[in-house]
Amino acid sequence: VLIVVFTMIVVVKAQKYNHNLVDENGKWKKGASKNFKRPAIILAITLIGVAIVFYYALQPTEVTLTDDAIEIAGMYGDTYEFAKMKQLTLLEELPEIAMRTNGSAVGSKLEGYFKFENGEKAKLFVDKKFPPFIQFTNEGKTVIFNLSTEAETRALYEKLSNQTK
Repeated sequence: VLIVVFTMIVVVKAQKYNHNLVDENGKWKKGASKNFKRPAIILAITLIGVAIVFYYALQPTEVTLTDDAIEIAGMYGDTYEFAKMKQLTLLEELPEIAMRTNGSAVGSKLEGYFKFENGEKAKLFVDKKFPPFIQFTNEGKTVIFNLSTEAETRALYEKLSNQTK
């Protein structure tokens, strides 16, 4: 919030150095507001876009089970067929993350593609504050996710274990 406020103040205050908009006394020239509107609109659109991305990044992971697949919703969501799922495990803690390669890491919420310290890569849909985490591979790619509570995650793991046997 502070960054947004300070950015807007700097953009407005910096206009006094734009001699196309102000006269030698620092007063706005007649019609100068037309030249100022375009950057203000671009800034507003950018800030709204960033706010939307933050909003979606902070949403809890939504998981839907069907008869033959699990669907994980979100920006990086996908549908994974039970028949193609391998190595289903329940992790009590996440491996050490080396870097985010594509995705969002807002607070404890991680969503997108990450690389671990051991060199492995995975698609994450996790909130680090609420272990455990369900991990599986699908067509050679690792997916790790959890739900809002430990009980929900453990219950879903049991359902997935029964579906993938």
